[in-house]
Amino acid sequence: MKYRYFWIILLVLPALSHSQLALEFDINQQPASSNPFALTAFDGRLFVCASDGLVGNELWIYDPATDEFELQANIRPYELGSDPQGFTEYDGKLFFSANDGSLGRELWTYDPVLDTAYLVADIRAGSSSSSPNWFTVYNGKLFFSAERSGDGVELWQYDAATDEASMAV
Repeated sequence: MKYRYFWIILLVLPALSHSQLALEFDINQQPASSNPFALTAFDGRLFVCASDGLVGNELWIYDPATDEFELQANIRPYELGSDPQGFTEYDGKLFFSANDGSLGRELWTYDPVLDTAYLVADIRAGSSSSSPNWFTVYNGKLFFSAERSGDGVELWQYDAATDEASMAV
């Protein structure tokens, strides 16, 4: 039995040694990392949170039809970035949380029909963040955790049929 594994490893190892990684896209042309994360496939494209060194972490889209990455939304201009997170598909759109710098981290969506990202709900009114997180789709609604002033972190839902976000209880 030991010899069988030895021969398998011996046959597979040369094939692996010829494998090479290659930089596919260099979003950040500066001498720094674009720090891509939250990679999510949606609508035949790849959505990524990354920085090009000029704007902070923002929503980027890779389109295989053009073989290019492009900045889709500069939600929070300048170097700070909106840091979009939690990409979740619901009702033909991509929902996520982002911080625009004035309303705090709130619920946003990307609409592929309009080809734009926009604020869905300012759950915690004013400049404080509701910090929506842990998105999941269940029973035709988008559920997530969020904090409204004085309530603490609670279970929330967004219903596309009514275009309203509310506490789920």
